[in-house]
Amino acid sequence: RYQDVPHFFWRVVEMDTAKSFVDVYSFLANTYLQLGKPDSALLVYQLGIHAVPENPNLFRGVAILFAAQDRKKEAIAYYQKLVALETAEENDYRKLAALCLASGDTVLAIEALEKVQELGPQDLKVRQKLSLLYPVGKNHSLTDLGTLELQQQQSPNDPPTRLALAKLYYHLRDYAKCAATLEPYVAMAPADSYAREYLGRAY
Repeated sequence: RYQDVPHFFWRVVEMDTAKSFVDVYSFLANTYLQLGKPDSALLVYQLGIHAVPENPNLFRGVAILFAAQDRKKEAIAYYQKLVALETAEENDYRKLAALCLASGDTVLAIEALEKVQELGPQDLKVRQKLSLLYPVGKNHSLTDLGTLELQQQQSPNDPPTRLALAKLYYHLRDYAKCAATLEPYVAMAPADSYAREYLGRAY
């Protein structure tokens, strides 16, 4: 019976004094999750972190569990610990960025998205998000209005340029130009919540 599985894993934990089976904590925690016992799973993850603190799967497991419980701050803290181990993967940074955006921590979200861009620079959606999140003055291309307007004329269908230009118009309080720049893009990509947010502010 599945409910008997935890007993087996606990025996492994007790007998493995050399910490040879580092994944046993993850297996045990996952078993408790399958049994609908998230509190027990969390306890196991934390015991595992104490026993084998170099195991990234344990930190990842806690972060995912907290995120599922809508405990954003705790989830962010554990993703940051995962990052500190220098074992975080692209998907970890994506989840961290999403949590930070949901919590209103734009600075940390930018850091996470920049790491995603570093690991997967071909991701256009990440570039679009960053272009909207960067404060004016983040780099020269965002502050040089003339350059951006020229780039927009030369490449009218380039989303990052259009979004960066629209955001700059917004911060310059030229809301009419901001809306005019964003409207064609939002019509093509209505699911882009960041663009729709700026468009709504510009109206």
